[in-house]
Amino acid sequence: PQFPIKTIPDMLATGGVIGRLKKRYDEEQSAPEPTGNAEYAAKVKGRYVLRDFVHEVMDRWSLDALVYPHETKPVRTIADAVPNKGETPTPTNEARSRVPGNGNRISTATGMPAMTIPAGFNTDGVPVGLEILGRLYDEPTLIRIAYAYEQANPQRKLPGTTPLLGIEKITY
Repeated sequence: PQFPIKTIPDMLATGGVIGRLKKRYDEEQSAPEPTGNAEYAAKVKGRYVLRDFVHEVMDRWSLDALVYPHETKPVRTIADAVPNKGETPTPTNEARSRVPGNGNRISTATGMPAMTIPAGFNTDGVPVGLEILGRLYDEPTLIRIAYAYEQANPQRKLPGTTPLLGIEKITY
């Protein structure tokens, strides 16, 4: 298929990237290639080792997916997550690892596909989610599992401040 945007410079040229994201994309484009960087090469190798391990576990137990809590730390408020309407620089990796709201990162660490679905609410009424991790290139199975779970366990709730359009009736 023909796609109008194929590269990060194509995306930046549209003018649709705002705030700190544009700065991060610009920095990424100006960074030198990581070839010859031993630390980077070790991280890439580690990703493949972890991915292979996860696939071996899934094969051993005949699993289509792994399911685990999306977050294991308290969620951040919008004000904490996006201060100054997104213009605040993103904290360094070290600082981000110590803030509430950073969850499980199996998908990020392995490059395997994942979906997060609503699982209910904690005692403070804050939504909690389940993350479903699938095999590489098996997104249809993830979608089927997520859909089946959501049909059997509906947990979506509109915020109390969400107005109805006047043409629908939503009940829980």
